[in-house]
Amino acid sequence: MINSVILKSYLITAAVVFTACLWPAFSRAQTNLYVSVRGNDADPGTPSKPVASINRALVLARKMRGAVFIRLYGGTYYLSKPVVFTVADSRKDNEPLTLTSVDHQKVIISGAAILGGLSWTPYKNGIWQTKIEQDLVFDALLVNGKLQHMARYPNYNPSVQILGGTAADAVSKERAARWLSPAGGYVHALHSARWGDMHYVITGKDSGGLPTLEGGWQNNRRSAMHEKYRYVENVFEELD
Repeated sequence: MINSVILKSYLITAAVVFTACLWPAFSRAQTNLYVSVRGNDADPGTPSKPVASINRALVLARKMRGAVFIRLYGGTYYLSKPVVFTVADSRKDNEPLTLTSVDHQKVIISGAAILGGLSWTPYKNGIWQTKIEQDLVFDALLVNGKLQHMARYPNYNPSVQILGGTAADAVSKERAARWLSPAGGYVHALHSARWGDMHYVITGKDSGGLPTLEGGWQNNRRSAMHEKYRYVENVFEELD
């Protein structure tokens, strides 16, 4: 049974600083702002009327003098936009801004989005499909907390040491002939001398039917990809 499905986009995941700075001594003036997943951004941020988002707490904190503690009640905070610290958050040495939890409660700050109310229907060959109403761009999918693999060739095999499985024909003309619209797919490969891995975005196919690629750069180690250790993912026709 699928209890929850979570999309995670690493492009929007925000890094949050839990202690903004170190200070020699606390200021006597100290303000606490409270945040809760069940809060309301129209509220003042008191213990009984917390705000709902870190960004709203930051807006309130910028208007306050003295040490300010933004205290988060336990729960998972899904960010609709990054948490960004600007020059407006710079404070005097004895007036720090600190983000922390309430009484060591467990707090998770996530750039993911929950997909709820999904209706799954058969597609073909054992593949199921569902419609997502949200306008999302994402590059990772978790089901019940477990990361799922994108459609790929060859299929992921955890027992294979190199890249979880590779195939010399992963970007061949013959393989690409199966792909209707591969733009947005990825090619992952080892450096030709196996100095590390290289990654490309598929931009389409050329007039000869070969995939066109962008990327693959490696600092001081430029070369073609390895002839054997390579695979493709996020290509629809490789879904099984």
